[in-house]
Amino acid sequence: IGVYGADVFIGRHLMRRLIAEGERVRAVSRRFEREFADEIEGQADIVVADLSQPLAMASSLQDIDTVVQ
Repeated sequence: IGVYGADVFIGRHLMRRLIAEGERVRAVSRRFEREFADEIEGQADIVVADLSQPLAMASSLQDIDTVVQ
């Protein structure tokens, strides 16, 4: 599951919930606050990418079958 906007309020809560449920999750955001990145490190893939950059977005979708934005 790819969570786009993972480092904003709703994205953070969704990430925590999906991780707690044992889902394989990829967190995608333009930037990550260090505290949140440290919290989910090792439990989710963390990808820094900007939606306005097509190549970055395309690579962030690799092996993802569900996207939440």
